[in-house]
Amino acid sequence: MKAIGAWAWAASRVMDYFQKDSDIDSKKVGLVGHSRCGKTALWAAAEDQRFAIAFSNCSGNTGAALARRRFGETIKMINGTFPYWFNNNYRKFNDNENSLPVDQHMLIDLMAPRPVYVTSASKDLWADPKGSFLSLKNAENVYALFGLKSNLPKDPPPVNRPVINSQLGYHNRAGNHDLTGYDWTNFIRFANFHHWKSATSHQTLLPLADPFVRNGNYAAKNYGSDTSLIVKGTAISGNSRISYLKFSLSGISNVTSAKLRLYGRNTENTSGINLSVYGVNADSWAENGIYFNIAPGASTSALSTVSVNNTRKYYEFDVTGYVKTQATGDKIVSFLIKNPAIQNTLVVFNSKENRQNRP
Repeated sequence: MKAIGAWAWAASRVMDYFQKDSDIDSKKVGLVGHSRCGKTALWAAAEDQRFAIAFSNCSGNTGAALARRRFGETIKMINGTFPYWFNNNYRKFNDNENSLPVDQHMLIDLMAPRPVYVTSASKDLWADPKGSFLSLKNAENVYALFGLKSNLPKDPPPVNRPVINSQLGYHNRAGNHDLTGYDWTNFIRFANFHHWKSATSHQTLLPLADPFVRNGNYAAKNYGSDTSLIVKGTAISGNSRISYLKFSLSGISNVTSAKLRLYGRNTENTSGINLSVYGVNADSWAENGIYFNIAPGASTSALSTVSVNNTRKYYEFDVTGYVKTQATGDKIVSFLIKNPAIQNTLVVFNSKENRQNRP
């Protein structure tokens, strides 16, 4: 190894320090890396068993993706573009993947029995999402030698359906080659599952989708990429808005409390606007495909009602009962939020597309 090995060596030197710092629990250190550092995270955790968990984000070729698939970036491409990452001997396998004595699932094997979490992004085909998932699947046999059962499905899960409650975890996030808040949220959930599963834990979930819809002349327009979630109850055609949110409950069980927290305010006056949240059983709607004319209706009565005034802050809706029900079902929970009192006032919350104070 050249640069990848050097970066992995540096990670181990950081671990040396962690073991000397009494403020750090060095037995619960996870190693996170994206792209080239996703490759590094796998290599470092394989070489240094002190790392409790490895998180490899969009690591692709010579990371989590199987080389023999020759999908997206290949060994020849990566050696040509980044000749300083790997040793010179690796060049013998340019356009010669079938001669490799190993493949990338064996790198994951070396981390057994420790937990490993691998990610992909739906538009990052260069990093071969399917090949990354298949590496985890092929590593299941070695984990089974330790009596550890993987809960990965037979085939790659749908986009934004993380597999958390498993020794080998995975998600394929909607989007591009990046390290996002969605990725970090699932890393934390995976770590909580493995290191705090015997205790009551608090988990924060980011929405999979959070559009709003608008009636009247805007009834066929999609607002899925907007940075705001807007709610307004009015009899004036074209001015009424209803907001929707969808969350994955994968890895969530034994729910004792669930709160939907939205950051925003009444933008028009100082009055308290009564917003109600409802459960939506129809989960097939898509963020960039939903609009007023086809938006699903509420499946429940109001789960919670909150008064929103002009103070910008997080407003909290209690949705415990509905989340408990959905956690035992398809592990997807959807909500809609509206102003049933029709108070003709605009309430604006931050959506997940906003950089700050997301749902």
